[in-house]
Amino acid sequence: MSRPVAVFSSRTEAELARARLDLEGIPANILADDAGGWEPQFGLSRGIRLMVADRDHDRALEVLDLPDHLPPPDRPPNPEADRLYRYAAWAMLALIALGLVQIARAIL
Repeated sequence: MSRPVAVFSSRTEAELARARLDLEGIPANILADDAGGWEPQFGLSRGIRLMVADRDHDRALEVLDLPDHLPPPDRPPNPEADRLYRYAAWAMLALIALGLVQIARAIL
């Protein structure tokens, strides 16, 4: 079984920490709800979790030395924040589409 050793606000931070653990021989995985990196704002609601096996958890904490990146033990998912982030993403896409339509009209 695996559990989070740290929670990051960006995939880049999580990848760097995963690479550090890999150098120490500790296998780790990144768990993120960000559509494979295409929608990074979705990861902001729950964070980007760095997961390790239970047997490697204490050693990973020592290697990373990131006590401020630990997840709260009983932090439930926040569907309201997820919903707001998704609305914001759709609004951004709508604005981009509107801008592209305006550019196309100007060119044609």
